[in-house]
Amino acid sequence: FFRIVALDDLARDQIAAFVIARGIADSKAFLDAVERADAWSFTSRPQDLEELIEFWLDQGRIGSCLEIMQNSIDRRLTERDQDRADVHPLPAELARQGARLLAAATTLTRESTINVPDGSVNSKGIDIRSVLPDWNSKDHSTLLSLPIFDEAIYGTVHFHHRSVREYLTAEWFYELLKRETSRRNIEALFFREQYGLDIVAPTLRPILPWLILWDEKIGDRVRKSAPETLFEGGDPGQLPIAVRRSVLRDVCKQMANNAT
Repeated sequence: FFRIVALDDLARDQIAAFVIARGIADSKAFLDAVERADAWSFTSRPQDLEELIEFWLDQGRIGSCLEIMQNSIDRRLTERDQDRADVHPLPAELARQGARLLAAATTLTRESTINVPDGSVNSKGIDIRSVLPDWNSKDHSTLLSLPIFDEAIYGTVHFHHRSVREYLTAEWFYELLKRETSRRNIEALFFREQYGLDIVAPTLRPILPWLILWDEKIGDRVRKSAPETLFEGGDPGQLPIAVRRSVLRDVCKQMANNAT
C-alpha cells in the first residue's frame, strides 16, 4: 500500500506566525496588504510566502499581482545553489525563453507533465527535447532543476504553480503577437466564431487575463465577447480605469439580462 501525503494551504494564523518569524513585526499590516491585493494564492505554500515576504522587506509593500508574479518567476528562474550554478550556468534570459516554450507546450497540449532527460522511464508527459531541440542535455537538466518546477517525481516535473504556467504562456503568445504577421492565426486559437459571435476557447481562456494587459487588440475582443474573463485571473488593476469602468458596466448589464 502507498500513502500519499500533501500539505494543506497555510492558514491565516500560520501565515501570521511565519511572517513574524521572518522579521515582519506588524503581521496585521502584511495580511491586510495581502487581502487588498487578493494575493492569498501566493501565501499558500511556504516557498511562495518566503518570496512574498522578501518582496515586502525589500519594497515595504506587497505589490500588485503582476509585480508579485514577475518577482516570483525571476527568483525561481535563478539557481539557488551557487555550486550548481557555477557548474552548469544558464543565462536568465535563456532560462526564461525555455520556460515560456515549455509553458506554451504544456498549455496547448493539455499535458502538464514534462519528462526529465535520463529520468525514470515514463511514457506520459512532454519530451523537453522536442520543445527545445537546439539545447544540449545539460541545459535541459539545468532548466528543469530550477525552482520554477516542482521536484522530479518518477522522472517527471510540473510547473510549481498553474498560474505561473499561464503567465509564461501569455508572455510567449505576446512575443508572437508583436510580430503582427502571426496575429490572425494566434487570435484564431483564442476566439471561434459561432452564430456570428466570438466564443472564447476554454483551453486558452486562463491565458487571456494576463495577455490583455499587454495587447490592446486582444483586450478589445475579450471585452466584446467575454468581459467577465478580465476578473478571472491576471491583474485587472493594471488596466486603465476607463477600461475597468466599461468592463464592470458591461458585466453588470450582462448579469441583469441573464436574471430577467
